[in-house]
Amino acid sequence: MQQADDATETALAAGERTTTHTTRLGGQDVSAQVQSWQLERSYATDLPAAMRAFSGSSAAQLQVQLSGTGGKSAPELYSPWAARTTGDIARPGQSVVHENGVGTAEKLPAFRGTVRSRSAASGTDSVQITALDGAERLRGPAVLPKPYAGFNYGYPVSSATWCVSELLRQGGLYACPPARYPDFEDGKPITLVYATLHGGFSTPYGQPETLPDPDTYVFSRQGAPHEMAFVPKQKQTKVSWFPRSRVTVPGSATVSTSRLFAEVWVNNAVSYGDLDGTAEAPANNDQVVLQLELNRNGSTTGHLKLEADFAEGWVRLASIDSAVGGWFQQWSWSDNPFLKGVLGLRGVWHLGAHFNCTSTGTTVQPQLTAPDGTQLRPDPSTLTEDSAIQKAAELHQVTLITDMPTECVQVTSGLAAMPTPAEFAQTGWTKSVELDDVILPLYAVPRVSGSQWEVISQIAKASMSTAELDERGVFHWRNYTRFTTKPTTADLTLTSVREIASLTATEEIDACRNYCVQPYKDWTGIRSATGTTLKDENVRTIPGNATTTVTYLMSDDEYDVSPPPPPTTTPAPPRARTSASPPRRPGPPRSKEPWTSWSAVRTATWWSASPTARRPRSTRRRPPARRRSTWRR
Repeated sequence: MQQADDATETALAAGERTTTHTTRLGGQDVSAQVQSWQLERSYATDLPAAMRAFSGSSAAQLQVQLSGTGGKSAPELYSPWAARTTGDIARPGQSVVHENGVGTAEKLPAFRGTVRSRSAASGTDSVQITALDGAERLRGPAVLPKPYAGFNYGYPVSSATWCVSELLRQGGLYACPPARYPDFEDGKPITLVYATLHGGFSTPYGQPETLPDPDTYVFSRQGAPHEMAFVPKQKQTKVSWFPRSRVTVPGSATVSTSRLFAEVWVNNAVSYGDLDGTAEAPANNDQVVLQLELNRNGSTTGHLKLEADFAEGWVRLASIDSAVGGWFQQWSWSDNPFLKGVLGLRGVWHLGAHFNCTSTGTTVQPQLTAPDGTQLRPDPSTLTEDSAIQKAAELHQVTLITDMPTECVQVTSGLAAMPTPAEFAQTGWTKSVELDDVILPLYAVPRVSGSQWEVISQIAKASMSTAELDERGVFHWRNYTRFTTKPTTADLTLTSVREIASLTATEEIDACRNYCVQPYKDWTGIRSATGTTLKDENVRTIPGNATTTVTYLMSDDEYDVSPPPPPTTTPAPPRARTSASPPRRPGPPRSKEPWTSWSAVRTATWWSASPTARRPRSTRRRPPARRRSTWRR
């Protein structure tokens, strides 16, 4: 049921029996050719019907019969053997939008989906078209990553909500900007890390490594830049990921892998104190850091940093050598009369940074979009100091340190240049997902099989949640907390002004019996086990600008593990700058926190990598039960 306008209510109250509709196939209006239409919506549930609520999934199906026009029959226009100029609008996969109403009132949306099948018989003037809603887009194989960080650290790494969001993303239904370059193509840009933070730290591209204590953060829809955000309860909350491909720096004019683009969405108008609503809840600061850590053949590390401080009103891009310090370029736009104070705006910010590492210097350039739509794109700046020049290294880790609600972290490699303002805005997607609060955390992502829609339906049934696509094509996920609040007023009242021949009310106790069975299981003996160690002692040569693929078997019950970390080093103390260059500030960037050692036990043996080789850490995919690692140089 939907809210109607005054004209529709007046027509219903007057007993209006004339119905109207609008049907569009592939954007073309075919309403005048519709002979008949039928819309059905089914619910898959494991709750008794007497509860008047459903738990599981729902899907709608529209059946339309079309006639011909312009002296041509419907099979001639829309059948599978029809010319593409007319038949393409009815081919399977084409979009379908249907609206209906009463009388002359405004029509209400009834269905939005895609054509599933079409059927035409010779000698008739009718073509039968069947369409399904957005569930039809979720027929691809369901694939979820299997990070080991959750049970390795004893912290939640994902949730049922994140799994649903990821499965929807695979089917083309987005809750936030999608990954820019998800597919690997030789010589093309590639997304190294893509973390939506929609209820978990798992990633389809990349792998979570360092997890924060669950007492130090929440996931909240309130104040999220798009749909759901990671909201820290304290300052400088940290989480990190490994990239799926360990690209190398520095690069050259012909090798663009050293050009790294990092971006993140934040909301500096909301803090955890605003969400909690208690006097004890601390108000967070206004700082966010996105750091790219470069492993220099296991000796020292380099760092590329994007830092923003909205309280002080500046943005910094830094290039650092962990042994001797580094340099940064700072922008505040305080001397620009048109942009002065723009960093003091409160709301949703889109922050991006482009780093181009060469043997002669590190070129940095930020790009920001303010809450009011103002785009900040200063000229690039090259840091030529010796400690700012990145030595031969590979991208080892991506770290987020934030004080504010954060969503959609992305790192991209191989761009030819800084994205244009239009590319940075990433406007080629439509938000069509609404999630619910995170209530079922996961320490390990379970194995799944079947289609994306089937797995979403299984999650919904197991968690007493609902998965539904409405008439506008928007997906709604609601968990069992919808039952916690007892309604005080009727949500909808139906009144009939038609003639009622009979009315029957029936109640059956069998449908509402209170029966629950919980088998006993002892989980105390469950422990993680070390998988099979694979030792590869072959020495391989990777030609320049070429790809070498190594394939090895991996069991379905094994989880993805991370490569060994580089040795821990302590950053050098601040030092004075000897070069006089007014746009840049002297001294190394301030460190947000001291470097800490990594002490987790690894469960796999990895090959050592030369400083000029690129080794990926592709997240494990199922099916098939094989794993591919692509090395590039």
